[in-house]
Amino acid sequence: KFLIRFSEYQLHPTSTRTELFRATRKMSLTAVFVLVFLISLVAQSNIGMVTEGNIPDAAMCQDGTVDLVGFCDEGQGGVADACDSSCVMENSTPGDRIFEAYLSEDILMFMMLSPFLTSLVAPVLVLRYSSLSIVDKKTRSMSPIGEKANDLTNVAAGMGSVVLFFQTAWRIANAAVESGNIGQGILFVGSILLTTVGLVMVFYPLIWLPMLRFTKAFEGHVLHLDNTLMQSKGIEIHELTYSDNELRIAPVSSPGQTTAQHTPASADVLPEPTPGPVVKEGPSVDDPAQSTDAHGFEWTMHEGVNFYRKADSKDPWNKYEA
Repeated sequence: KFLIRFSEYQLHPTSTRTELFRATRKMSLTAVFVLVFLISLVAQSNIGMVTEGNIPDAAMCQDGTVDLVGFCDEGQGGVADACDSSCVMENSTPGDRIFEAYLSEDILMFMMLSPFLTSLVAPVLVLRYSSLSIVDKKTRSMSPIGEKANDLTNVAAGMGSVVLFFQTAWRIANAAVESGNIGQGILFVGSILLTTVGLVMVFYPLIWLPMLRFTKAFEGHVLHLDNTLMQSKGIEIHELTYSDNELRIAPVSSPGQTTAQHTPASADVLPEPTPGPVVKEGPSVDDPAQSTDAHGFEWTMHEGVNFYRKADSKDPWNKYEA
């Protein structure tokens, strides 16, 4: 196995304020999904509030009403006595208990600490957008070093968090409905969704501001990671070049000889390379690609040999030489 670095790899453009804000919004979504993931985990632990009325702060007010938060105002005559679980179940609706489960002290604490989510997701984002890839000669495969980080973000900061959110919401709503009323359960899920969206919108500036600062220096962080890995001892560094419609991978004699940089978004567009000779023993130009990598190339296998070309093109297939 060895590393290759793609010199034409591009990051989110941030040269203008509009581009900077757009890039910040895209990367802050990762932290938002992580926050939703954490909210769902805490809400799962609060299911006893909905099914059994285990709300420790609930209080019976002087006027006979129950306040689940425990703050009886002057109109309610102040706090008369504590309200146990049976008292809560008798004097509250399922919707009230669901609302309390999603606005518990633990969830509000996570929301207040949301700026620190940037520190948690920043290393994953840097690794995810690295320009380095690992080539395995034995399996003739190539995968970015951030592939595992991408899988992690999909679990905790992507579709995984969305799936967990709706699973938790339906579990809580289903436990709160009376006589298995599915329509009522769907309404509860909708109220949970609105409550969560409202929480995220209120606390989103606490995520966006530190992420804005991180985005300004994001390219430098990615370059620092790539250069550090390239200068590490015991790593064989290879350089990938694309010329005359051929992809070439050649070893670099020393880490200092490679000065690949991320191409800024404002760089001039390179002219299209002159088409090279057609590989006669390869697949037909009309043969579909079997896979596409993260660097703009599509791959296919013909008679046990890997071939590649630019994605979404009708260029001749080129034989991959490891």
